[in-house]
Amino acid sequence: MTDVLLRTPRWEVVGASVRGAAHERDGRPNQDAFAALPLPDGGVAVAVADGHGGKRYVRSAAGSRIAVEVASRLAVQVFARRHSHRELDLRALAAAIVDEWRTRVLRDLDENPFEPGESIDGVDLSGSPLVAYGATCLLAVVCAHGATLLQLGDGDIVVLDGTAVSTPVPGDGRLVGGVTTSLCTGTAAADTRCAVLADRDVSLVLLATDGYSNSFADDDWSDQVLPDIARRIRADGASAVATDLPGWIAESASVGGDDTTVVVLARVLRVERRRFLRRRTTP
Repeated sequence: MTDVLLRTPRWEVVGASVRGAAHERDGRPNQDAFAALPLPDGGVAVAVADGHGGKRYVRSAAGSRIAVEVASRLAVQVFARRHSHRELDLRALAAAIVDEWRTRVLRDLDENPFEPGESIDGVDLSGSPLVAYGATCLLAVVCAHGATLLQLGDGDIVVLDGTAVSTPVPGDGRLVGGVTTSLCTGTAAADTRCAVLADRDVSLVLLATDGYSNSFADDDWSDQVLPDIARRIRADGASAVATDLPGWIAESASVGGDDTTVVVLARVLRVERRRFLRRRTTP
């Protein structure tokens, strides 16, 4: 990728996804996915998903693709009917995403029935079709007055608010040792964690599958990464980050071995500020 994925008057979005070294070795596809859609007010909705990829999840690449399509589209539809982040019914949105994902998965299965060789550890898939499509889902909705964040499963949503870096979505103590909550479970809607940053000066949001954070030796990687990205964007624009991002992600995918996806949402400098800077720097 060498250009901005999505640009609105208020936000720019760049993203990249690279197949992990372990998946390259065993011939599995990249099972991550991401999508971005504009909001009517100039904001954006961005979703990132991570297909589980193990032997039980033989269609998780399709599951993650369906997840980002559903989550981004429903977020735009719901937010377009509201006037602030505070008015969003996040539990209803989470339930709608899970329900629509399941509907779309079953439709995909109807159009593409399991092949004779597809099985979960040798067991017929017909009794548990959702498991085959298992995936996590991250969602960020940003506009002029804050951000709304939803997360099901592992991965990271990191925010730069002024000069402070934070991970506003509450943690989940069950996500240890590679275990994760998932769209394919019966408790998916209840397992979705949420955060609302209303009336906050959010300037940057980073969404990443766990392949990214797992490639760092330091748990505090985001304290360095987000300010570095913000400085790069201020100096050279979002297109420069879009050009560099695939290389950064490829390094993580090689070190950690897992599929790795990162999407960055960056607030656009106000036009008035840009004109002022241009006047000050013109001889």
